[in-house]
Parts: sequence; C-alpha cells; structure tokens
Amino acid sequence: MNHKIMFQTKGLRNLAKRTLSLSLVCVLSISPSFLAQAKQTTDGTLAIEATAQSEDRQSTWDFEATAKSAAAKAKQLTSLYGNTSVQYALIHNGEIVVSGHSGYANREKKKAPTKDSIYGIGSISKIFTTVAILQLVEDGVLELDAPVVNYIPDFKMADERYKQITVRMLINHSSGLMGNLINNTLLFYDPDSTNTDHILEYLSTQRLKADPGSFSVYSNDGFTLAELLIERVSKSTFTDYIYEHISKPIGLTNTKTPQSGFSRQQMAKTYYDVDALPADYSNFIGAGGLYSTAEDLCHFLDIFMTKNDVLSEESVTAMEQPEYLRGLWGNDGDNVLNYGLGWDSIKLYPFNKYGIQALSKGGDTYTYHGNVVMIPEYDLGVAVLSSSGSSSLDQLMCNSILMNCLQENNVITELIEEPEATKPVTVTMPESYKNYSGYYANVQEAFNIIFTDSNSFKMCYSEDTTSGTEFFYVGNGIFKDATGTTEMTFKKLSNQKTYLNLKTIASIPGFPAIAQDILYAQKLEDNPVSDSVKNAWKNRDGKKYYALSEKYTSQLYLSELSQTFYYDTLKEGYFINFTMVNEDTLEQRLEIPMNYGRDLTDIKMYRENNTEYMKVNSALYVSADAVKNLSSKKSFKVTIADTGYATWYKIPSSLADKKIKVTIPDHAGYAVYDSQGMLVFLSTISANQTVTLPEGGSIVFAGDAGVTFQVNYK
Repeated sequence: MNHKIMFQTKGLRNLAKRTLSLSLVCVLSISPSFLAQAKQTTDGTLAIEATAQSEDRQSTWDFEATAKSAAAKAKQLTSLYGNTSVQYALIHNGEIVVSGHSGYANREKKKAPTKDSIYGIGSISKIFTTVAILQLVEDGVLELDAPVVNYIPDFKMADERYKQITVRMLINHSSGLMGNLINNTLLFYDPDSTNTDHILEYLSTQRLKADPGSFSVYSNDGFTLAELLIERVSKSTFTDYIYEHISKPIGLTNTKTPQSGFSRQQMAKTYYDVDALPADYSNFIGAGGLYSTAEDLCHFLDIFMTKNDVLSEESVTAMEQPEYLRGLWGNDGDNVLNYGLGWDSIKLYPFNKYGIQALSKGGDTYTYHGNVVMIPEYDLGVAVLSSSGSSSLDQLMCNSILMNCLQENNVITELIEEPEATKPVTVTMPESYKNYSGYYANVQEAFNIIFTDSNSFKMCYSEDTTSGTEFFYVGNGIFKDATGTTEMTFKKLSNQKTYLNLKTIASIPGFPAIAQDILYAQKLEDNPVSDSVKNAWKNRDGKKYYALSEKYTSQLYLSELSQTFYYDTLKEGYFINFTMVNEDTLEQRLEIPMNYGRDLTDIKMYRENNTEYMKVNSALYVSADAVKNLSSKKSFKVTIADTGYATWYKIPSSLADKKIKVTIPDHAGYAVYDSQGMLVFLSTISANQTVTLPEGGSIVFAGDAGVTFQVNYK
C-alpha cells in the first residue's frame, strides 16, 4: 500500500497524485526444534502439520484447510483481479507450513511461479532498513534519538529545522521531509544509483513540510536517507550490509537487491499490456528496492517472533511501539495505518477486534506488489507477493490466510460480523457545523465543502455546486454518503488546523474487510494574492511541459512524461492543492498526518534563453512552446545535448500514419505517445523495427550526452 508513482490524468493534479507505496519482507531458517510432516492437499499446495517439541510454543496446529483456502484465494486474484502471478507462504514456529502460487511467472511459456521465483517487494524493504538501523544501535555506533547530522555532517537543507531530524524520525515517518525524490530511480534493468548518490544534493535545496517529530506521514525519502546513514556508519554498501548482517545469518538465499549478482531469469516476469517488461530495478533500495520470495520473507518475519542473533528482543519490542502517537494523529481506532518503527501497522485490523496484535507492511513498485503480516503471539507470519495487482489486494490475502488459520486451530471460534451499511437517516444538523465550510485539499485533490439546507454537505470539485458527492448528517458529528459505507467527520487538532476525517470499511467478495480511518483533507486558510500573481498562473492555463531529466531506462516512460496546467478558480490564491507564493512559485503546504499529506511537491518556474522551464522537486521540465515538430526529412539525426537532457518533438498532422525506423545507439532509447499521452512505443520494452506515428502525439529521445539517433521514414 503504499506506493506507486502515478500522475493524475488531468493537469497539475498529476504532480500531487504520486503514491509510491513500497514495502519489505524476509524469512528465517527452519527451526530444529520442530518435527514437520508434509501433507499434500488435493490442489498440490503444501500443507504441513507442525508438532512442537518446546513448552513455550503451541503444541499441534493444522493447516490443511488453510492451504486449500489460500490456493483458492490466489486463483481468485489471478483470474478475477488482474494479477499476472501470485506467490504466498505461511510460517509457524519457524517452519514453512503453507506455500503456493497461482498464475504465470512467464506468460509466453505458460510457466507457473515456483517457491524460488523472485519478486520486487517494494516498501517491505523498509523493514530490512529498520532492522539494520537497530542493529547499529545495538552495536553502539548509532543512537536512535541523536540528530542525523551527527553521522552525516554534510546533510544540509534550505530549512534550518533539518538539524532537529533524528535517526528515529527517519524510520517512523516523522522527519518532516517532503517525501519522494524518485526521479531516475525506477528503471528497467539498470542498477544506476544516481538518485541515491545525489540525495544530499537534492535535499540541500528543499524545505521541510513540518517540524521534525510533529507528526508521522509516509516518507520514502526518510528511508533513503536511512540507507545512506547505514552506509556511512557501517562503512559498507547497503547491499553488502543487508547480505552480511541479515540475509546470510538467516539463510535468505533469494533475497537480493539491484546491485546483487543473480540470474534475472529467476524473477517473475511483469507485463505492460501484452509486452513483457525488462527487470524492475527500484534503485532507492532502502525505501523500496529489495527482491525476495514469500518463503524468504516468512523466515525474515520469524526474527521478530523467536530469539535469534540477528535482532535483540529489545529492538523487536521497540519496533512494535505506537510511534504514530508521538505526534499529531487522527482517530486511534480500527485502521490499516498505525506506524511503528518501519511497520505500516502495529495493531492491524481486523485482528485487533479479537484482542490479537498483528503487524503489517505493504509494498508497491510499478510492476511488483507485496504484503507481510505477522502475529507474534501465535508465531505466525504470512507473505504474499504478486506481479500486477496491488499491495492492498495482497494484504487482503494475507489477512485471509491468517484468519483461516486462526479459525482452523480454534483461536477464533466465532467471527465478529461487520454491521451492514444502510442508507443514512438524516437528522437536524447543528448550525455551527456550517463553520466547517471552505476549501479543503490533500496530496491528490482539492474541493470546496458547501453545506446545503438539507442537513448535508457536498464535496464540490468545480464551481457547479449542484454536482459533487453529498454527505448527510446522522448525528454525533457524523456525516454519511448515500450508501452509508463512508463516514466523514470534522476535526480540529492541537495545531489549530481543521481536517476532514474519512472512515470506511471496504471488502471484496471472499476476503476479510480492510478498515480505513484517516485524516483525508486539510482546510486551507485564505491566501490573498495580487492580480499579477493570479494572472501569471492564469496565463499558463492549458500550457504543457515535458520532462527533460529522466533517464532513458526509466519506467516512468510507460506514460508520457508531461504536465499540463489547468487553471483552477475554486479558491483565490490556490492552484488546486498548491499555494500560490508568487508569479513563479507554487508550494504544497499541507500538514496532514498518516498518508494523504505524503510526497509533497514544490514547483518553481524560470526562464532561460526565452524558454520557460519548470522545476518539480529534483525533476526538470521544459515548456511545450520550445518543443519543435519532428523533422519531415526522409532521413535525419537526433543528438542528445551535453546536458544529457531528453529531446522531445511534436508529431504534426502532416506526419500522421507515417512509419519511421530509428537506429538506437548504445545507452539510449526513445518513446512515442498518442495525442492523449498514451504509450504507442517504448524501445526498452519492444523489438519493433518500425513505428507508425500518431497524429498530434509526441516522440522523445533520451540517452547519454552526445549519443546520436538515426531516423528514417519508411
């Protein structure tokens, strides 16, 4: 959950909607204190009856029904929900007791995954990073509550508050960092560490979005900085450290990084439509770049449930503490998010309803997804990995496996049913609630809340107040949508800011429900600006900007790397969820704990040689006004400039449906998009020799500085 780097489909809303939710998982060696007798279920899934030989662990557990159910759920994900493949495993008392898969690790060859098929685990990597940090604390070379600058003296930011950021804040998401410096990070079959190598340079020009430690909100950059911290203190590469201090002592033979030497043929394939994609390299390894298998991840989970030499009991306990309550938070109730150190949740729903503590972590890259959940009290850990799909679906399957296991072994004897959603019964709303009307925003969107004369309010995304989603007052400060499935409440926290809180319980047929109780949006204060500021941004309405600084191997080229401004008049002084600072600067000034205030962006426009450029965090864009039409000469060359920036061309109607053949030099690639920005061709994933040009589309050439493409019309 967590996730994904996506641009929204319309304008600069896209700059806000990036969700790279990435995660981690691991696995421990088989405990010699247990005898295991394997049973083969009718569907071929491995189910094991484990008999304990130790007084401090459970005596006898059965897993046959759990294994059958898991196999059915995995098939459901691959047949109904778009997953190309699914791999899963369950560990109990140090033994893998259920292990299976569904779908294809290689669709062309109709080849199923095996237990050794390797997947990207995305942000599950953050748990590995957290373990490494705590190992160094145990060794006495790090202090959890010491400032990061004590260990990385060249870490500096434009905001003097950076000196207050501690090691703990990096791994409990409370550092105040903007969140997601990911350009040139998600690449195809390319272990380039450029982004991580320059992370200090990028951070040096950034502000903080909040006082360090004031609240926790998901942050990939905190873990990238933690990765660098581990390297500085251990005097080892992150990859080598993870291998020597975690993978090797546990026996994780299939847990790797993009820097590791292993056969990429072992990786489960991922796909874009019908095209098989090259290997997924997420090069911010500490935040989301590890690879593993479900069984390896289960063995990794076992270090949090049994005594071992990898991590002390004190460190395990520290990771399980409610770090999210150190600062501002919303409701501390049923939820998928309640951060520990590294963990997404330290009291995961629905297990908390039964008095059972479950901890979880999810992860997503562009093409891989995964989730891990463990229940220390019963020595149970489960991992689900997939190509396509989402970490949320994988978490549903994790929860399903564990719930079935607990029921099969009579830990849970009666299910607590969720109340059925019913249409809201509206009651009279106190007049004071109308004070909550106004402009609200989160990292994905912005809207006006307008109260009606019918004891309700509408979330309006345009000036047309007759449209919008309506929520009806049902008493006790609660508003519900027309279906009764979603509740909204208003909160004013100790920072004197007003928030809209969303609460819902969602499910899909056959899986346990997921609860979300989260601060959804923040009420924005008035921001009066001069006419010159308003006009400067209004004059950019409809203008398009193309990305220049993304490497040719980038996975982001799966969609057109461009942004278009659509002027928004919902609130003076705002551009959707951006605050207008001056004629050339927009800032996202959101202070929302949890997840909807993550990955904030600042935008700075500047002109050079009569061309307007747009700086978006560490990425650079150029105005479409400076982009020329593609040459109509029968044969021509395109050379990448000394800056190394990508070269874009528009495809005019005169070239529509013409076929081109491009000779691609080493260390280079190109892509073609239609008029809607949809991918037509990407050289890193296709072997086609000729491409038909779409009318009104675009073409981009990218590569190392000085390389030359030869282009010929057929």
